[in-house]
Amino acid sequence: MRQLTRHWDVPALVFAFLVGLSLTAHGADLKVECGGKGQLSTITSALKKINPAGPNTVTVFGTCTENVLIRGFNRLTLIGSSGASINDASGGTGFVVDVEDSTDVILQGFAINGGFIGVFCADFSICRFNGNTIQGALQAGVQVVQSRATFDANTIQNNLLGLTSLESSAIRSNGGLVVQQNQSSGVVIDTGSSFAAFGTTIQSNGNAGIEMDVSASLTIADSTITGNLFGVTVLSHSDAHFFANNVITGNELNGVVVSDLSFVLFEASSTITGNGAGLDVTCQPKFSATRAALANIAGGITDCTE
Repeated sequence: MRQLTRHWDVPALVFAFLVGLSLTAHGADLKVECGGKGQLSTITSALKKINPAGPNTVTVFGTCTENVLIRGFNRLTLIGSSGASINDASGGTGFVVDVEDSTDVILQGFAINGGFIGVFCADFSICRFNGNTIQGALQAGVQVVQSRATFDANTIQNNLLGLTSLESSAIRSNGGLVVQQNQSSGVVIDTGSSFAAFGTTIQSNGNAGIEMDVSASLTIADSTITGNLFGVTVLSHSDAHFFANNVITGNELNGVVVSDLSFVLFEASSTITGNGAGLDVTCQPKFSATRAALANIAGGITDCTE
């Protein structure tokens, strides 16, 4: 019986491979019309059609009512166009946007509304925020866990907590971040995490503007913290470095509270005065420590010693 032999067209195979490689390298550029009747009427449906290796861009129009899971993606940009929003579909039990095990995920131009958490960035992810309003979450507007995040001009408001950095996470605001009118603290830095705040406004939150606990670290410059219950609380072996041009004023109780083996360095002049409890910077018992407070808080009242 005659044996059939398959003859491969080697040049054609090489060409097909290179085309496939090129498509993978350039990624996808998709448009989603939320509420529309096409195949791409949700962000979730778009994510199923792209190679997670990226780079990919998804431009979103309209009001999306869904809970978006982004897991295992690299170089993904979600752009909200013409007032696009993502609204919680879980009744307050889920995360509106959940980023897990992903790098260089950009959220740009969205109103993100409701949920238990508005945006959850976790499992060694890198999340970048630009031009979003994140509001109405039952717990935190943005919660970063074992991950990194950067913020340009965003507003985080009307949540229980505004922005939280937990479990050795690192957050940086590059200018234009506003955290306001949250029921409890505006920013929480906890469990070995850090927050580098540049050009940030934190105002009118129900507890501390910035709450630090359990070996947290803060670097802050050119920022304003006002209208909160406390300005900054530095607790439980945490450290804060105040560089130039901060304004911490008009908080109901103290401007800066240092306690529990914590350390604060007032590196250069800031205005920490006009807070409501008599002491603008207070060193509470249990071995708090400050350096240069007397010289660099622009005449504020303190009980700290050098």
